Amino acid sequence: MVSHFATALAANYIIHGVDANLYINTAADYTIRAIDKTAGTEVMVGDQEFPSVLPAATVLVSDLTTLGVTDHGTLIDATLTINSVAWEITNTRPRATPGGESAGELLLVLRKVL
Repeated sequence: MVSHFATALAANYIIHGVDANLYINTAADYTIRAIDKTAGTEVMVGDQEFPSVLPAATVLVSDLTTLGVTDHGTLIDATLTINSVAWEITNTRPRATPGGESAGELLLVLRKVL
C-alpha cells in the first residue's frame, strides 16, 4: 500500500525535480530525477536543522532501488550531472519519512567537478 506521504513526496519530484545523470564508477550511466540544492541545504545538528551553503541534491530512495542501486556507499565518488553542471558525490545521508528510509529521500552532498 502506497502512503499519502510517499505520493506527495513523488509529486514534489515531478514538480521541483529535474532529470540528472548519475555516473557510478564511470561504468553505469543512469537518468534519475533529483532536486537541485546546490545553492545550499539544511544540515542537521542534533535534533535541529540549520541552513548552510553546503551544495547538495536529493533523490528518492525508491528511484535508486529501481535502478538497482541499493548500496548507497557505491555513490561516494560517483558523479551527478544536474542542470548541466557535474558534481562529485562526497557523502550521502538518508532522510527518512514516516514510512521509513526506503520510502524517503537520500541527500547527496556534492563537490563541483573542476
